[in-house]
Amino acid sequence: MNDGGAKSELLQVTEINGRGRSLVAAQPLRAGQVILRESPLLLYSAFPFLSSPPPPYCDHCFRLLSQSAQRCQSCSLVSFCSPNCISFHTPWLCESLRRLHQSSSAAFADQSPERQVQARFLLSAYNLAAASPSDFQILLS
Repeated sequence: MNDGGAKSELLQVTEINGRGRSLVAAQPLRAGQVILRESPLLLYSAFPFLSSPPPPYCDHCFRLLSQSAQRCQSCSLVSFCSPNCISFHTPWLCESLRRLHQSSSAAFADQSPERQVQARFLLSAYNLAAASPSDFQILLS
């Protein structure tokens, strides 16, 4: 079983009526036992766009920022912990963030924080499609 990090002797795939395919324990598990380890396909902030002060973490990997954090030089709206993380900030995403921020003084500011977080999700998903089409296909599946 290729399960992206699950220990196949601990888990099995089964069909649960009314719920679909599921991973279930194949044997008794100990408290605190690691049974699955996966990297997320899509990360996005749960902070609204207009949060102040800006979040203290990298906009790509969500590590806490140090003093050497680098702001995006094009939109200056997000910060990154390393050049590698900046490389995932596509020009499309940068422009989209800039446009949303510019409209924040008007219509976007009137949107609820929940709606702003939904917009973050959509931007992150579209950016994933542009930066890594194969990962986007996995997300869609």
